[in-house]
Amino acid sequence: MKDMRHGVTRKHFMLGAGASTAGVLTGLTGGLSIRLPALASGGPDIPVGVMVPLTGGGATYGPKMLKAIEITVDAINKAGGPMGRRLRIVSEDSQTSPDAAVTVAQKLISLNHVESIIGTWSSAVTLAVLPITTQAGVLEMNTSGAGDVTAPKYRRLVFRTQPTDRPYALVMARFAKKQGYRKVSILALNNPYALTMRDAFAAEWRRLGMPGVDNVVVYNPKAASYAGEVQKALQGTPDLLIVIGYTPDASIITKEWYAADVKTHVMGPGFAFNDALVKNVGAGVVNGFFAVDGIPPVTQPGYKAFADVFQSATGSSLSDNFWPAQAHDQANLLALAMEAAKSTAGAEVAAKMRDIACPPGIEVYDFATGAKLLREGKKINYQGASGPCDFDDHHDIVSNFAVWRLNGTAREQLALYPARDLT
Repeated sequence: MKDMRHGVTRKHFMLGAGASTAGVLTGLTGGLSIRLPALASGGPDIPVGVMVPLTGGGATYGPKMLKAIEITVDAINKAGGPMGRRLRIVSEDSQTSPDAAVTVAQKLISLNHVESIIGTWSSAVTLAVLPITTQAGVLEMNTSGAGDVTAPKYRRLVFRTQPTDRPYALVMARFAKKQGYRKVSILALNNPYALTMRDAFAAEWRRLGMPGVDNVVVYNPKAASYAGEVQKALQGTPDLLIVIGYTPDASIITKEWYAADVKTHVMGPGFAFNDALVKNVGAGVVNGFFAVDGIPPVTQPGYKAFADVFQSATGSSLSDNFWPAQAHDQANLLALAMEAAKSTAGAEVAAKMRDIACPPGIEVYDFATGAKLLREGKKINYQGASGPCDFDDHHDIVSNFAVWRLNGTAREQLALYPARDLT
């Protein structure tokens, strides 16, 4: 059918509109120009695999990680996206299960054709999927701490925004010695992260000239009670009990430690000894607990900007669950590396990751600013909401650490350990 006024078929009109990146159709009678809405010219959407724990032991953390990625990808797309293309989230639940994660990774790669997967949480999950992503040439970004995550056989295509487990262990051992503790017991979850931290603590404890760890008890996830394990760990009344796990199991253990009515002090990683733990067991129960964690960059623009957006969207603080900040950074880093590489291919994007994340360069805190500078041929240095994402040669990051004492719902910082002393 023809538009008889201008001698142009409707088919030709639509083709002309689609071909005009400026959205302007000219050449009609009398030099008439019709301005159409601008059309995206960069190409099809880029599928990005997101694998977070929505169920299982990580369900405390995963939903907010996913929300952080959704918020960030929306901002990236509003800024035009890498190479003028939109990112499209393809989200799957890892179930905090290595077996389930393997199935999910295979689906994301073979059916959804993703060339990158971000957000994997738990060392056991990440280590299960890395052989699959590596073989497929897929970039993998995670929040996992076990040393083997960035082993040489995986390193080219893997980046982690979580400090490794070793700094946690070093800080725990050095602080325990400084406090005068000599008899130490450890309760460790039976997974790669906790067992790595357990072994690193024992090695540092010996290096410091201290006696061996009194009791080391390994417990399995998803139990309704850990009373037997707690009783074994408290044999001989140690000065300090170190609990290496996650908030759900740490909550059960804390209640059973409290019921045992012993004088033993308690220490653990801050991501387990968090506000959710206080809510689960009661503020009075955790008074005096020691929490060890990396220091969030609360005074930095990247943290402040995202913390405000995240609080508005979820009603939650980043200080309660710091993994959303890492998920946010992973999405921004991925998009900026794609922009720098002018590619979505895993190996090509990975080759640009340190270029956009590490100094020297103009410090940027979001995709929009960073992409503009990259298109101008300038070097950038992304500064994240979770801290500087300065990946080392192993594609790990380092962070300043601190020890806090829980006082009800408040925290008191007791000691600071610079990153340079924890490598």
